[in-house]
Amino acid sequence: MVWNSIVPGTPQVSIPNPNFNKPVIAIGITHTENVTMQWAYKMMGPLLFVGVPWCDKIAKMARGVPQSVARDQIVQLALDDPKITHILWVDTDNCCESPADPNQALEVLYKLNVPIVSGLYRAKQREGFHYAAWVDAKLPDNKVGFTPIQSYTGNFFPVDTIGMGFCLVKREVYEKMPSPWYPWPTVAPSEDFNFCINARKAGYQINLFTDVKLSHIGQLDVKPDGNIKVLEV
Repeated sequence: MVWNSIVPGTPQVSIPNPNFNKPVIAIGITHTENVTMQWAYKMMGPLLFVGVPWCDKIAKMARGVPQSVARDQIVQLALDDPKITHILWVDTDNCCESPADPNQALEVLYKLNVPIVSGLYRAKQREGFHYAAWVDAKLPDNKVGFTPIQSYTGNFFPVDTIGMGFCLVKREVYEKMPSPWYPWPTVAPSEDFNFCINARKAGYQINLFTDVKLSHIGQLDVKPDGNIKVLEV
């Protein structure tokens, strides 16, 4: 199921200004699971229902299909609309922490004026919560693997791979790259990795901006002895 418009019943989400050529940003949400009230309150509400003066926002959502298919559907919907200048990918398990307002976080990423940029969050897994950003690593037999970033200096730098949890991509990237944009032919890595690999082949740099920070929410089983088991990865 695909949504291809401003969410029904919502007002125009920005203040028209004929003297300012505002960007039009598609809010791309691949809804593959139930969402929490935390995410709905902190992310979906502000992004879809709170207008900002510097841009227009249009919801582009897909559900009921695999993640890779949903992303490709949203990209095609965005390209079919000539007004759209960017896609902000927002996963339904990421919440902005700094800045806490996702509209402000979006504006920060937009002002960097680069084709691809992600905020910083940690991978959601059972242990060892490294950052959801990776650099290429050579493996035996000349295969290419991925090493997660464990630490960093500075606040803006290139990486080889990022997740799409809160990532702003310019329209030009998808226009230059052939479809499918998010192929996922094997179990690993994932559609995010394959997009980044192909984007770099097309000449684009993958950027990480660490001043935009997000939490990666999930489910925990807190044991009587105080240990925590991660139920969702």
